[in-house]
Amino acid sequence: MLPSQSVLPRWRGFNLLDMFTTRSDGDFQEDDFRWLADWGFDFARIPACYTLWIDGNDAYSLYEPMLEKVDRVVRLGQQYGIHISLTFHRAPGYSVNRERQEPFNLWKYQDAWDAFCLHWVTFAQRYRGIPSAELSFDLVNEPPQPAPEGMTRSDHERVVRTAVQAIHEVDAERLIIADGLGYDRIPSPELNDCGIAQSCRAYEPMGVSHYKASWVKGEDWPIPVWPGAWHYGGSWGRAELTEAYQPWIDLASQGIG
Repeated sequence: MLPSQSVLPRWRGFNLLDMFTTRSDGDFQEDDFRWLADWGFDFARIPACYTLWIDGNDAYSLYEPMLEKVDRVVRLGQQYGIHISLTFHRAPGYSVNRERQEPFNLWKYQDAWDAFCLHWVTFAQRYRGIPSAELSFDLVNEPPQPAPEGMTRSDHERVVRTAVQAIHEVDAERLIIADGLGYDRIPSPELNDCGIAQSCRAYEPMGVSHYKASWVKGEDWPIPVWPGAWHYGGSWGRAELTEAYQPWIDLASQGIG
């Protein structure tokens, strides 16, 4: 039996995608929250695109009618006992989704991380006083693999620390989550003193988690088996799984949620 983190509740749920892309309308369905509760779930992750709540292409000008749609999500979560984890799937200057070319780089340029902080501070102000048991902020979805020519660990740490400080100056009790590096696979022990949680993805082995997933060309991968699951030509069992997630096990053992 592997140790598990015990800092946060063991929420259970999934993504709701009504703010997922630049084309989304943000019109969440109340039935989705009702069904979540009826089926015994208590968590909804809201991967959101920041361009939905800006005025035109100005990342510093926020559009109130769309912000009010985020307010509604938070209220629906409260109404149905669903923890809402608000996530920037597209943040000013970064997204894994390539549908839009960002005008600046979140990891390198201050105008981008200034906008990033402006947006998070706006939500911190709107939701100040709502308990973290009901609402968390997941700063940015799946930061990339650290690389000298791209985002370095120090770039990522700077952006996260700046945002955490800005949010906590407004709402010191807000639960903040940082996704792991390398598309949420690599923990950031350099952030252990930040007073935040860290999240990972259970992607490995890919032959199980992404079987038939078109976005990674998984349609022709072999039928999943366990042990012996396919992972890019390798065969995975418990030993490989434990080795892959040992850094996260170590993080949990240090009291990081």
